[in-house]
Amino acid sequence: MKLVSRLFGLNGVRHILLCSIFSSSTGAFAFGSPGMSGQSGSSGFSGDKGPDASVIANGESQSQYLTGYSGSPGGDGTQGYSATNCSQPYNTASNQYGASGGSGGRGGYGGSGGNGGNIIVYYDEPQNIRNIYVNAGPGRGASGGQGSYGGRGCYCSVPSWTVNGQTYYCTNGMDGNYGGHGSTGDTGSPGQAYLIHQLTPLPATNPEITGELGTVLGQTKTISKALWNSATGADRLFRPGSVIAKDYFTFDRIISQSYLVSWGAAYPQGPYETTKVTLSFDKATPKIEFDPAVWFDTTETTVNGVRNVSITDAAFTEDVRSLELSEISGEGQNLVATFKDSGNLPDSLTSEFHVNYYTRGVLFFKQRFSGVVPANLVTQNGDTYTVHIGGLDLDAGYKEAGTLIKLEISVKRRLGGNSMDLPFFARHRI
Repeated sequence: MKLVSRLFGLNGVRHILLCSIFSSSTGAFAFGSPGMSGQSGSSGFSGDKGPDASVIANGESQSQYLTGYSGSPGGDGTQGYSATNCSQPYNTASNQYGASGGSGGRGGYGGSGGNGGNIIVYYDEPQNIRNIYVNAGPGRGASGGQGSYGGRGCYCSVPSWTVNGQTYYCTNGMDGNYGGHGSTGDTGSPGQAYLIHQLTPLPATNPEITGELGTVLGQTKTISKALWNSATGADRLFRPGSVIAKDYFTFDRIISQSYLVSWGAAYPQGPYETTKVTLSFDKATPKIEFDPAVWFDTTETTVNGVRNVSITDAAFTEDVRSLELSEISGEGQNLVATFKDSGNLPDSLTSEFHVNYYTRGVLFFKQRFSGVVPANLVTQNGDTYTVHIGGLDLDAGYKEAGTLIKLEISVKRRLGGNSMDLPFFARHRI
């Protein structure tokens, strides 16, 4: 009862209980057509970010207005539709209840305010920053739309009547719920200051280069990035009354790294020329990344500041996953699991086999061995791997003819710094 009252309110609970009593005793008769719900109001638009500015603090008084733009208000919901065809039937030998009105539409969410713009300040004397007034305040979030009233339900014109000595009752249809108001949009964040202790502009930087391998091979590509130190108290640096985020940044230095990518493999490079390559920074550390759909084995050397990346082998991950468990055969020391590759893979790809070996007990399988298969028990002939399970440290009775075994084999494949695990499961009667 408490849960139902929370969901429908006391009036709704009373209506549900009456209808339940009526329908369970004599069969209740509903009259009228329920009203449709009103439409919710549209959400407001978020405000734009304020403009950025770059200035030189030369001691002259100056003002910069970089405020973010306010969001737009949410739209109002529309009123729910009242129930229709509300003519109450006359003297039915059953209880009656009217159709409900539609709920009112909910107000739309208010749009969020835009962030204030950022300001870059070049200076030689720190006190000159005090002559700059900046208003990089955030845009305000807009109000949500108003909810609307629900429609009216069908009302009973005759609350009770008697047929053949039996009294029947009519219950009014419920009015639709009032639509809730939309929430107010969030206020944006104030803009931030970037301070550069010099009067000459910083050179342009290029922190990321992305392209196909074929367009990068054999060409020196240079990435660069400005490094900044964080500080707090920007509101004390500018003219009193300025509106700016307290946290600000001071220029440290520009870092750069040149790359020269070359194809040093005997493997044909043609299939890999469209592979995406990205040169970028992880904070202050330069890095090179290849599309994860391809594995590359590389060697790196640095000569005169240029990082030379030589590709020595490559494989598509789709081919790496092509390994299949083709059969389990033999018995005793000759028990083997045979795997076959269907992909085009380089010889430098390694495969390590981990085996969990179980035999069937009275009710359940019981583990008899778990570990990595020694390299001397794995032979490779072209695209075929033979794992000599019979050579593992197992009692002879666990691998004799007629034994039901369960195998969980995980194959770790590696190429350069790339790796993946391929799981295989099998039941087999030796």
